[in-house]
Amino acid sequence: MIGITSAFLSPIQDAWAVILDSYFSNRIFQRITTLILFSSTVNIVILPFVWLAGRPHLLPVKLVEIAVAISLIEVIYQYPYYWSFRKADTSVVTSLFSFGKVIVPVLAYFMVHERLSMIQYVGYFGITISAAFLAFDWRKFRFNQAAWLMLGVSAMLSLQEVLYKYCFEHGADWVTVLTWCSVIQLLLAGIFALGPKTRHDVGRTVMSIKSVGPLVILMQLLTWGGEATETYALSLIPASVASGIDSTQPIFVLVFAAFFVKKKPDMFREQLQGGSLLKKILLFVFMAVGTVLIALGGK
Repeated sequence: MIGITSAFLSPIQDAWAVILDSYFSNRIFQRITTLILFSSTVNIVILPFVWLAGRPHLLPVKLVEIAVAISLIEVIYQYPYYWSFRKADTSVVTSLFSFGKVIVPVLAYFMVHERLSMIQYVGYFGITISAAFLAFDWRKFRFNQAAWLMLGVSAMLSLQEVLYKYCFEHGADWVTVLTWCSVIQLLLAGIFALGPKTRHDVGRTVMSIKSVGPLVILMQLLTWGGEATETYALSLIPASVASGIDSTQPIFVLVFAAFFVKKKPDMFREQLQGGSLLKKILLFVFMAVGTVLIALGGK
C-alpha cells in the first residue's frame, strides 16, 4: 500500500511541474539547453533534502555505466519534451508519456524478469490506445508532431525506469542512485551548454535570475519530488505498475488548469471548451480505468 501511495504522489507533483515546464518553454526560455542546465543545477542544490532519507554511498563499479546511461537519458529526453509543449496542449503532451510505455512490460520482462497478470496488460493497452486517440488529428488523418516527439521521450523514460530498477535489483539504494545520477546529469548538461550561443543565453538568463530563479527552483523541487516518490515506489512495487500509475498525470494537469486558468492565464496552455474538453475527459477516464487495472490486477 505504501508503494502504491508513493507512486500516486509522483503524478500529482509532476502535474504542476509540467505546467511550469510548458510555461518555461513557451514564455521564458529561448534555448532549451539553458533550461536543462539551470534545472540540473537546482537538482544538485536540493540534494541535501534527499539525504534526509539516508546517506549516499559509492556506486558498485558494475553500476557506474548504468548510472551514466540513466543520466544521459535524463538530459537528452528533455529536448523533444520541451519542443512538444510548443506543438500541443499541456495535458495532451503529458498524456503522451503513456504513448510509448507499452514497452515497459517488455523491457521489465527481459531485464528484471517481471511478469504481470493479463488484466494488467489490458490496462496498459487501454492507456496506450487512449493516448493515441488524443494525439491523432482526424482532419489531416495523422498523428500530430507532439505525438512523435513524445513517443521518443516516453521510450527513453521507459528504458530509464527499467535501468533504475536494475540498479535496485543489484544492491544500490534509491538515495545513492538518485545522488550520483544528479551529479552526472549536471556534468553532462554542462558539456551540452559549451556552445557559444548557449553560453550567451546562459549569461542573459543569469541577469534575470531574480524573476526566473524561484520558478525554476519550484519546478525542480516538484520534479525532484515526483522522481523521488516514484523512485521510492519502484523499490517497493514492480516497475510496470509504477509506470502505469504515473499515467494519471494528465488528469491532474487538466483539473489544475480548470481551477486556476482564470487566475493565471499565461501559465496554462489548455483548451477547456466544447468538444476538445469532452474528448480529453473521456479519454482520460479510460486512462484512469487502465491505471486501476494495472495497480490492482496483480492482487
